[in-house]
Amino acid sequence: MNVPFLIPFLKGFMRFSKAPITWCIVYLNIVVYIMTGTNTSTVTEGWSDLVKDKQVLKVQGRLYMDFINNHPEQYEGVVKQFAQRARDGEVHLIKQLASFSFTDKLFISVATKGLVASDAVAYGWWQKQFLEQKNKFSELPRNVLSVKGVGPNLISWVTYQFVHADIIHLLINMIFVLIFGAYLERFLGSFRFLMVYLFSGFIAAGVFLTFNDITLAPLMGASGSLSGVMAFLCIILWKRPIKFFYILMIPIRRYMGVVKLPAWVAFALLIINDLSGFLSKPQMFVEVAYSAHLGGAFIGTVLAVLYIAVKRAERSRVLVAQKIHKL
Repeated sequence: MNVPFLIPFLKGFMRFSKAPITWCIVYLNIVVYIMTGTNTSTVTEGWSDLVKDKQVLKVQGRLYMDFINNHPEQYEGVVKQFAQRARDGEVHLIKQLASFSFTDKLFISVATKGLVASDAVAYGWWQKQFLEQKNKFSELPRNVLSVKGVGPNLISWVTYQFVHADIIHLLINMIFVLIFGAYLERFLGSFRFLMVYLFSGFIAAGVFLTFNDITLAPLMGASGSLSGVMAFLCIILWKRPIKFFYILMIPIRRYMGVVKLPAWVAFALLIINDLSGFLSKPQMFVEVAYSAHLGGAFIGTVLAVLYIAVKRAERSRVLVAQKIHKL
């Protein structure tokens, strides 16, 4: 988020008795993180060694160069230029192409299944090394529960919402779940809040797969669900002033504090931040699941608009009934 740094704070953190489902979501995320984080260091280190191996990068970079030049209609911009320049003799670009290739869903899909390579021996060696580590990485508990573009698995569209990649990912999401989730739970009630949370995450997974049908970085985390909750709450409150904690470049007293702004400001910040990230570079090279964030925010907005419409219809029916009763 750009300067000034604004964080909606609402009413802070509520007790368990006031927002039990929100706290249960937080506890469940923590338990899942602890349980799925065991025995992962060896596999993670093996994968890290693979992506740093100079010979692997050299072979993979050349494979990627050939793949791009053989499928020019699939590529544009700097990646296509690098491939052409590498083919013309700028071999220092091979390593850069290799780093790009790890997030290219089309290349990974084709290369791991089999492709025609100029050096069949080098390709066979690379494929064995890559698939061995890829399969180990995919079998990690947190990756099993996450969303991947391999076959229909609707259960993972729910389970990924409770899985996080690292402690920072977990802490940031849970802080915002406590801030926004607890407030919305008090407003909607526990059951309705849970439905908004889960359904937002479910649709976010579908949107993610629309733009990332195959990926080495599976979707995990509460961000999609949280985006839906935040959007729902912002639409409901809209013009109501809410508290923002702000920092103006320097985290000292003169440049930080609390200010009240309309709820739509938080909604605008949410959409602008994710939309700019989504449009900033091709989805094959995006590390943050902006598409999932936008999917969650979209369905949260739709649910909020439907909620407002239903409430207005209920109020209209009550007014009509009261008028009829007075006749």
